[in-house]
Amino acid sequence: MAVTKQLSTPHLSYYRNKKINPVFIDTNSDKWSNHLCARRNFYENHLKIPISWFNGKDILEFGPNGGENSLILAMYGAKITLVEPHQMMHERIRALFTDKSLVDHLIKIDARTLENYQDKSKYDLVIAEGFIPSLPNKFEAISKLFSLSDDFVIFSYTERSGCFFEGLKRALFRRLIEIYDINDGERDQIIELAQRIFLYNFNKLGSARTFDSWVEDILLNPQDLSQQFLSVFDQFIPIFKELDFNYYSGSPFWDLRYAHKWYKNTSVTSLKEEYRKNIPFFITGKKNEGITSDCIQMMISMTDIFMDYSSGFKDFSEIQTLPRLSSSEWVYAKEINELLDLLSENKPEEIINYYIKSNLCDLWGMPNHYVCLKRK
Repeated sequence: MAVTKQLSTPHLSYYRNKKINPVFIDTNSDKWSNHLCARRNFYENHLKIPISWFNGKDILEFGPNGGENSLILAMYGAKITLVEPHQMMHERIRALFTDKSLVDHLIKIDARTLENYQDKSKYDLVIAEGFIPSLPNKFEAISKLFSLSDDFVIFSYTERSGCFFEGLKRALFRRLIEIYDINDGERDQIIELAQRIFLYNFNKLGSARTFDSWVEDILLNPQDLSQQFLSVFDQFIPIFKELDFNYYSGSPFWDLRYAHKWYKNTSVTSLKEEYRKNIPFFITGKKNEGITSDCIQMMISMTDIFMDYSSGFKDFSEIQTLPRLSSSEWVYAKEINELLDLLSENKPEEIINYYIKSNLCDLWGMPNHYVCLKRK
């Protein structure tokens, strides 16, 4: 195992200092079988890579965390090289592969960061899931992923428009912590408050991760800043072309340019046009969502304020002075405006009751996007 001086990103430092496993998945729980089905659906139906393709393939994964998703690829016959700078996770990775009798599929675990990693080998698939947006130069990082692949690259990024409701949840939670005057160190009280507000609707998502890890990583992570963490897909398109890769697939599955067409009809809109057409879907997670373009631009600006306020980089006064959305431009605008007005009042129980009875608590949006690229 190679070890070099670490260049920690703010997110990596946060996980290390707090000794956090940001996406803990229990492989011995009832949720594990559901997670296996979800990952197969992810690869086969969203990314269009048959599970049979993984047998015998050499895969390099950056930031695998506890290695649960890597383990699944090993179950389908892949040979796995893992690069995980959060060394607290190494013991869990080895234990998982040993427990499932797949240790022969684990080639090595490397403790370097993506920026420090050097490898002359070429891999059939290179994966970077969940951390690219937090890097100081995400475009250089993506270029490095491409340089290590002979075939496929999969990475995830945080789509700015899809973060509206996640940002709203963060801002709501931060405001309630302030009103109740709960210190950051009072974790039991913080988790209890989060359970009151979010647990019921979180359980409806069927997520494999634990609620507590979601709270720590999504609601409380102080490094989720607007300029550092959020991206828009059309920024990446020139990089794909420059590095000789084509967009192959993605999740959420939104590229419908060839849907409902006879194969001889080759006239389609551009990938960029298709992406922009789907922004209302990213915001709410609901298809055929009607939101005016002016309203979308206001919401993106509001998302930036939500994220920066909840991370402690803006004062609540920035929330108070936000312009209100027009009810004629979006069906949920009225409830959002009323919630924002309530946040200015020191009535936490009223705020909580309004939120959990509103339509807003069941809206999560599509913040996390996966992109699959194939070498030309």
